[in-house]
Amino acid sequence: MRCYFSTKWDFTAKMENLVIINPQTQLIATGWDVGIKKRRRKMCKLISGVYHKQKGLVVSKDTDSHSDILSEFGISDTKRSSLFAKTELIPKHCTTLSEKDFKKWAVVIDEKNAPDWLNLEMLTNAWKNWFREHNIKERYKNFKGDIDLSRNTGLTSISNLKSNRDIYLYDCTNLTCVSNLKAGGHIFLNGCTKMIISLLASYAIASLLEDYLPFWAILLIAVFVGFLVGVL
Repeated sequence: MRCYFSTKWDFTAKMENLVIINPQTQLIATGWDVGIKKRRRKMCKLISGVYHKQKGLVVSKDTDSHSDILSEFGISDTKRSSLFAKTELIPKHCTTLSEKDFKKWAVVIDEKNAPDWLNLEMLTNAWKNWFREHNIKERYKNFKGDIDLSRNTGLTSISNLKSNRDIYLYDCTNLTCVSNLKAGGHIFLNGCTKMIISLLASYAIASLLEDYLPFWAILLIAVFVGFLVGVL
């Protein structure tokens, strides 16, 4: 697995086989490339569903792919079909995925032309009922499909996500703290400027300490700081 980073500037530094041990981030990775990575194709966002005229809202427990959802629930996907609409529930105004206030989540109709019979109030009520009955954090602790949280700029902290495929966190510009992210494929953090700066600063400080201070000196400093904290 690799984690990919890039800022919005022309940042092309690459560090091969780098493992950053940072207690604040705890990213699970064995080799990280830090640099520019091409933008990926449009993905289905967390949380994806399909609203069917007869079946109502259907959401898979394993995937956020609209195509896979249609297949799983036996819904025919033809251009002439007006029996369903692809939809998403995204954490637009959330700082974490633990947010319980439904008003901070946004309902999206992922169609250029929605069916005439479908309106936003109907769809919002369906998602509200689904949201009340499901735990978002538990859903993504061991998810089979991709997890796409990209461009959710309100998110500041993400933890305990596991995907058998990829995790996308593109352009989550206010994200500063992540922990225990596991992916069978890759973790993409392109455009997470605050996170990138924090990680590179941590790596730079760690490198300086390792290069210029012997281990015993670092240990003494740690003991002294711990003593001060205890006294204060």
